[in-house]
Amino acid sequence: MAAPVLPRSTPTAEGIDPAAIASLVEAAERGRHGLHSLMVVRHGAVVAEGWWTPFAPDVRHLVHSVSKSFLSTAIGIAQEEGILSIDEPAVDFFPGVDGPRDVLLKHLLSMSGGHDADTMDLMRLLPGEHWPRIYFASPFIYPPGEHFVYDSGGSHLLSAALQSRTGMPLPQFLEPRLFQPLGLDTPPWAPSPGGVSLGGTGMSLLTEDIAVLAELYRRGGRWSDGDGGDRQLVPQAWVDEATRAHVDNGPSATVDWGLGYGYQFWRSRHGYRMDGAFGQFGLVIPELDLVVAMTAGTADSASELQLVWDHLLPGVDRAHGPAADGAGDDQLARRLGSLELAAPEFLAAPPAAAARVSGRAIALPFTTLGIATATLHLDGDRTTLETVGTDGSVERLGAARTAWVPGETRLWPHPELTSTRTGTRAGWVDDAAFEVHEQCIESAARRIWRFEFGDGDDVRLTVGLDLPFWTPRTERVAGRLA
Repeated sequence: MAAPVLPRSTPTAEGIDPAAIASLVEAAERGRHGLHSLMVVRHGAVVAEGWWTPFAPDVRHLVHSVSKSFLSTAIGIAQEEGILSIDEPAVDFFPGVDGPRDVLLKHLLSMSGGHDADTMDLMRLLPGEHWPRIYFASPFIYPPGEHFVYDSGGSHLLSAALQSRTGMPLPQFLEPRLFQPLGLDTPPWAPSPGGVSLGGTGMSLLTEDIAVLAELYRRGGRWSDGDGGDRQLVPQAWVDEATRAHVDNGPSATVDWGLGYGYQFWRSRHGYRMDGAFGQFGLVIPELDLVVAMTAGTADSASELQLVWDHLLPGVDRAHGPAADGAGDDQLARRLGSLELAAPEFLAAPPAAAARVSGRAIALPFTTLGIATATLHLDGDRTTLETVGTDGSVERLGAARTAWVPGETRLWPHPELTSTRTGTRAGWVDDAAFEVHEQCIESAARRIWRFEFGDGDDVRLTVGLDLPFWTPRTERVAGRLA
């Protein structure tokens, strides 16, 4: 793990009531909002940070569309260096591709290229096709620059345009220009089947990586390295342009998604933000010198933002009273150091069925995961799920009823994760059903294996994942104890 980039301080020292941050944490856990990490930065210093076990500060998290704000940064730097202009026709970057010349790079940046649907959906369905050709072959319904449609395909086109001009994928382009000067390790960025960084998604970041880019924008693109060095990494003009509204994206059922869209940044009720699916956020609130980074696994991102607005913001520059002696800071630090994901509800003692099924292979007629057999080895509170693939490969996943057990799996069918680190708990949910909760600690996803045992040797296996682009979402297979 790279050394921390941002200095550390305390809430009280930077004018935040620690009780406000504690209130946010308590409300998040009470409402089961699915937070995985939280980092609060005031006046350029981290004043609070916490990870819900099994998540950890040194584990990268798939951040989905937070990637778009890093993409925007790359485009801004490239324009400053004269590599491209956002006023260029997008089609000019792709020789041999036909398309309207009035669709400019700036329209892709502001999600106003003229389509009526996300072209990335079709790109993913046709991995062998030339994705820029798919973008331009899709019907243009609206005049460029006039109508907002969230289009990750347009974001990918920006990535492809930059690579076509420089010969470098996004991580390589940004490494000397952004990541190294910021003191960050260059993160992985999933490529398309054609070898171009996805652009609009696919980055895996540490929580502090998110906070650092947000803080860079709060500082107007200028960065001091702590050794007397001071550089304008991102032009101030780009920071201003990228974070102001260029297109109307309202009205929206959720307020913070209807306040205008910039260049791959969203406007918020308070400032602006990087925003990724399932609750990945980098919030920038310039008027308060405040940055908040969060990773999560939630279907309700709006409620996650509401936690910040309702609990944290009222505590900024609020009189601390008795907490001003630092006791509140210490109490908050202890609380943040003991966070843990909510545990599944398992039986405290195994039922009689445990002895009958432990160690017996369950033969499966088929699974999209490519598993031929699955075996539960039960030993008190500890469990090992052993799977044998149709190719003969063996994978063993450890779990416990009372703690998240770290592990790794290759059985993770996702275009941006071929394998993943996990934290796993397992136990009986009733007298005949056993569940293994496999939390991916590199993304928002959790896979749940549910084994239902009949009176004889029949077993029903359900494997569930509920995120887009994951296969299977829910799979049910009738197996049999060997």
